[in-house]
Amino acid sequence: MIGAEGAAQLLVKRFPDPTAPEVQKIRADFIEGYNLNMATPWIAAERGFIDAVIQPHETRLLLRKSCGCCATSRLRGCSAARPHPI
Repeated sequence: MIGAEGAAQLLVKRFPDPTAPEVQKIRADFIEGYNLNMATPWIAAERGFIDAVIQPHETRLLLRKSCGCCATSRLRGCSAARPHPI
C-alpha cells in the first residue's frame, strides 16, 4: 500500500510546476486528508473507504470461505480458480 507522501508525490507530478505554492497547498491538503481517513484501516473502514479490516488470524478462513474451497489447501475445486463469464 502506498503512503500519504508517495501518493501526494504522484499527484503533484501531474501539474506543470509542482513547486508552485498552490500545488504545495493541494499536496498538503491531500496528505492531511489521507492521514485522517486512510492511514488507520479501522477508521477507513468505518468511514466507508474500504470494505473491511481482516485480522491476521482470520485471513486463511476468510479466503477459504470467499473462494468456496474445501478445507484443504488445493485450489483444484475452487470456483475462483476458473475464469467467470462476464
